[in-house]
Amino acid sequence: MKKIWIRLFVRVAAIFAAFVVLLAAVNGSFLGSYYVWRQKNTLLDMADQIRQLGLTDTEATLEALNRLNADQNFLIDIFSRDGQTLYTTFGQQIWGSSDFSTYLPGFYRREMTALEQEQRADGSWFITAVDNKNNAEYIIYQSRLPDNGYMEIWVQKSLLEASAKTASEFILILAGVFLAAALVWIIFFSKSFTKPIVEMNAVTKDMAALDFRRKLTPRSSDEIGQLAHSINDLSTKLDGALTDLRDKNAKLQDEIDAERRLDSMRRGFVSNVSHELKTPISIIQGYAEGLKLGISEDKEKREEYCDVILEESIRMNHLVLDLLELSRYESGQIKIQREDFDMAALIRDLCQKLAGRFAEKEAGLELELPGTLFVNADPLRMEQVLSNYLNNAASHVTAGGTIRVMAETRDNLARISVYNTGKPISADDMPQIWQSFYRGDQSHKREEGRFGLGLSIVRAIMELHGRECGVYNTGGGVCFWFTADPAAPASEEPAPAEE
Repeated sequence: MKKIWIRLFVRVAAIFAAFVVLLAAVNGSFLGSYYVWRQKNTLLDMADQIRQLGLTDTEATLEALNRLNADQNFLIDIFSRDGQTLYTTFGQQIWGSSDFSTYLPGFYRREMTALEQEQRADGSWFITAVDNKNNAEYIIYQSRLPDNGYMEIWVQKSLLEASAKTASEFILILAGVFLAAALVWIIFFSKSFTKPIVEMNAVTKDMAALDFRRKLTPRSSDEIGQLAHSINDLSTKLDGALTDLRDKNAKLQDEIDAERRLDSMRRGFVSNVSHELKTPISIIQGYAEGLKLGISEDKEKREEYCDVILEESIRMNHLVLDLLELSRYESGQIKIQREDFDMAALIRDLCQKLAGRFAEKEAGLELELPGTLFVNADPLRMEQVLSNYLNNAASHVTAGGTIRVMAETRDNLARISVYNTGKPISADDMPQIWQSFYRGDQSHKREEGRFGLGLSIVRAIMELHGRECGVYNTGGGVCFWFTADPAAPASEEPAPAEE
């Protein structure tokens, strides 16, 4: 692709070259004619000056004629009315009397051949003639004087032509030098003139590729400088508009993704609730129909049927209550009631309440707690989080394993961890255990009364507190943790850790 500065250079150079060629053509065709025309006018001016001399004082007239000849390098002859030579600038009188009856006195005194003759309106003549002896061409002006004398003014035409040729050659050489200098100047001018346009082209290409980092530097206040300002303004506005559009698109995409996830969760939630309710409802229906039909007359058998119905009703009630609680957390209906309390004391109380459950698994309980750990949170919700963690640990701890509860201050936050020995959580299950109804370990039977809602409730409670919770595999087991804000007043010095 031809660059714009080259195109500009070629066009401007062509214009300059055309002017040089035209100058050469005009110079060759008209310079000689112009010289002749100019010399004829000069001859007429000199003739007027001679007429004003009066020709009465011979010495004064001769001095004036010599001065005119020296100024113009013309040959001047003056004759009386009877053809006698009165004055000449040849230095000597070499012609005799002539008959002026034909009014060409000087012409007939030399062996001349007329080439052109032009009679003017005032009766004077311009004659172009060639000297037969030396082939020199002359332009001769002949005119009458006020006293009826005559004058002739000669100029050698070959000298004019030589001067015209020399002038023509000089003009052509000068034009060539100027053209070469002009070409160099045109190169710099073309590059300088087109540089802003090239920069604009590069910037607009970047803009077309949605890259608005480059900006133009206006170097003038003319239309090109104003265009640079306009491109910069357009780039800034487009960048802002596209950034805003991208932000809105990203936000819209996030909302769409969130809506899709919510819809997927809603469908999964309905499916899971239906699945969880299907079994107890079927059991209740079956046992109730059995009682109604009097399948067994045995009182103990009827009581067993009733116990099963009651047990499944209680299970359904727990499920519904957990669902309602989770729904209230996620919808923001529950407001946390913050206060300062001792988290270490709360942990000890809960572990004491669940001691029987730990004993069922023959699990050892280890407490690594400071003497006191005051936090600022909702104590009821924190108890629920701890209860879910501890029950989850009791469900997954290996028989004869260990459950360890730890509390510490880290990065100006209270951090509570519940560890149990057991099977690690797989990488695929790790991000999903916080979802409702998700049970990574399908070996745990429904008789344990677990619906997969506990960790979802924990996550919802921690989000209300603006704090984090998580889980990781470590040392042959799994550790769940959460953080809490420290109490506003200075807490007591922590006592040594206990087990």
